[in-house]
Amino acid sequence: MYPVKKVNITCGFGVKGDRWLSGRHQGYDFAAPIGTDIFAIADGVVVGVGIWGSAFGKFSPVIKHGKVFPRFVIYAHVESTDVKAGDKVKKGQHIAKVGVEGNSSGPHVHVEGQKTRFWQPAGGTRLTYLFKV
Repeated sequence: MYPVKKVNITCGFGVKGDRWLSGRHQGYDFAAPIGTDIFAIADGVVVGVGIWGSAFGKFSPVIKHGKVFPRFVIYAHVESTDVKAGDKVKKGQHIAKVGVEGNSSGPHVHVEGQKTRFWQPAGGTRLTYLFKV
């Protein structure tokens, strides 16, 4: 499942660039107009909102999607969120709206998996088995 209905991946995992602290893009960017609905890619539990730092935006939920893969996933740069820490979410549930919060060059949702609850500069994990890129 993709986080937005109309899929337009503008940056994939591992792309080199000086915009990113690790030197490589650690997630997947899905371009969409501001206010576009964002959906959970799998069942999970929200571990926090805005906990990965200001570069991701203050409304960005981090969800533990443990049943599908042992990863913590952020849905970043959102303008608003409909979930809070402790909420259980279902695959396909509306969780947020696309924005340009934090370190963003345009409206999109950045989806990034990490192995730990808190962000690590080079800790991003490939989600290609979920996203055909």
